Amino acid sequence: MDLGPKHLQIVSNTRDLFGSLFDDAAIFPPGNKALDQAVVDHVRLAQGDLAALLGSFVVSDSRIDDLGKVATEARSELLPLSVTVRHPSILGQLRERLSVLNLVDQVLSLEMVIPNSVDVDSAIAQITHSANTAWPGHVDVYIEVPRNNRRHTVLAAISRSPFRAKFRTGGTEAALYPSSSELAESILSAVQLGIAFKATAGLHHAIRNRDPVTGFEQHGFLNVMMAVEACLAGSAVQQVAEILDCRNGDLVARWAHGLLTEKARSLRHFFRAFGTCSIAEPVGDLVSLGLLEAVETE
Repeated sequence: MDLGPKHLQIVSNTRDLFGSLFDDAAIFPPGNKALDQAVVDHVRLAQGDLAALLGSFVVSDSRIDDLGKVATEARSELLPLSVTVRHPSILGQLRERLSVLNLVDQVLSLEMVIPNSVDVDSAIAQITHSANTAWPGHVDVYIEVPRNNRRHTVLAAISRSPFRAKFRTGGTEAALYPSSSELAESILSAVQLGIAFKATAGLHHAIRNRDPVTGFEQHGFLNVMMAVEACLAGSAVQQVAEILDCRNGDLVARWAHGLLTEKARSLRHFFRAFGTCSIAEPVGDLVSLGLLEAVETE
């Protein structure tokens, strides 16, 4: 998105909705941006008008050494990190590698996967031990919730821990996108259990849409926000699913404009962020919907 000689500013009554919402996952599919360029772009965004909207820079544990080489040439204080972790057993080693690279203090969150071969309660116990020893009081931990018969088991385990949930909302194949009913059930369960969550993949746009290139049905991040507020108001799964299916951008934008500050903060207590491989796409949608304003520079 190129706005030319203009500044962007958040519309005042929606400021609480969008702060630190967009985690920068530019190096992941389908964006696949080169790591060095992604770091440069993130730092540039963190110094510009969109800084208040920008969350963490997402990097996989396998790319930490590469990131260390790039980060030494960038302003690392503008590079808060969320690290995706393949297995709970590597947390201690990961902490040591980050320490050597002087990146430990940049890590704000860890995004964990519990392999199907690993017992859920044992994994949670292992993550808890590592978090208390290698990462005491330092990071937020997100546990990815699988889209199989272990979903409710994992959510229940998270609810008994200090951790948060991570919901996969899309990917590079149609099958990676949960249906509206499935996502509604996950969001409602999280709210009822008091679990904060982030989303990853597929939320390219603000409003429910069909991707013109892939044909995939994609969830909208404003739909997800509206769905969380509906869960907090006591809506049932079917009602929440209908909100996720809504394609009326004007209606959803009016909802966002009219949302009271207290309700905005309440829903963001649950929906913390989502990973996007393009910051420009969701920002462009917010401009189109009148939720971000383009202001002429002098």
